[in-house]
Amino acid sequence: MDLGLANARVLVTGGASNIGRGIVHGFAAEGARIVIADVDEAQAAKVRAEAVERGAAEAELALGDLTTKAALIALARTTAKEHGRHGIRSNVVCPGLVLPDGPGAVGAASLRAAGQDAVFNEQQIDYLTKDIPLRRLTDAADIANAVTWISSARAARQVTGQVISVSGGYTMP
Repeated sequence: MDLGLANARVLVTGGASNIGRGIVHGFAAEGARIVIADVDEAQAAKVRAEAVERGAAEAELALGDLTTKAALIALARTTAKEHGRHGIRSNVVCPGLVLPDGPGAVGAASLRAAGQDAVFNEQQIDYLTKDIPLRRLTDAADIANAVTWISSARAARQVTGQVISVSGGYTMP
């Protein structure tokens, strides 16, 4: 899908694992220039290589991670109000529960590296899923699709200052 994001400059915090990795993959497929910020250097380097393979115009690493959610939402809304007149759009995507799509989706230092049962066992997942209106878990590609769409000045040109939940309806900000 061409969302007009070729050569767009993108910073993905927590970009080495799970949701962040999915977002990096989504922007890479659009040909964006990506900075992957994460504390897990080895996993970030792996995701950087994946991004280049998937078509990123450029992929760089930045050690460390940013953003609490409340501060990020306040920053996004302030940016939308103050800089909208300059054509700058700013939004926040809030993910639902996203389990990694396999062992390669997380680094060795991640809590989730010990396997799915280390975080949630099947019984717990079934219990959580029953409270989700769409009755399914969110995956990293769902988040990546929402983030790349909302980042596209072509596809979402009038969307700014918004907080969008991609959780199957589990949370509704």
